Amino acid sequence: MSTKVIASLVVLGVLFGGSFLYTAATEGEVTATVTKSENDCRGKDRVYIIFTDQEVLKNDDSLWYLKYNSSDFYNEIKVGKKYHFTVYGWRVPFLSWYRNVVDYEEIP
Repeated sequence: MSTKVIASLVVLGVLFGGSFLYTAATEGEVTATVTKSENDCRGKDRVYIIFTDQEVLKNDDSLWYLKYNSSDFYNEIKVGKKYHFTVYGWRVPFLSWYRNVVDYEEIP
C-alpha cells in the first residue's frame, strides 16, 4: 500500500474514532421541564434552542446519531411539559455551546 493510502486511512480512523469517543464520552440524560424555546436562522441553517429548568439545550441534526428531524422535534416539544432528554456534548457558556438533544420522551 502506498503511504498516501495509509495516511488517508489513519486520518479517517482518527476522525471517525474521535467522533465516536466524543459522543460516547459526553452522552448523558436530562429530565427537565421546558420553560422556553426559540429558533434562529444563522445563514442557511436554523438553530433550535430549548430552555429548561435544568439547563439550556440545542436541538440540531446529528450525522453520528442519524438524526435529521430537528424541525419535527422542535415542533413536538412544548413549553410547560416535562421530558426525559438524551443528549451529548458539552455546555460551554462563553462559547455558546449547548448539549445536543438526540432523543426525548415526554413524562406525563
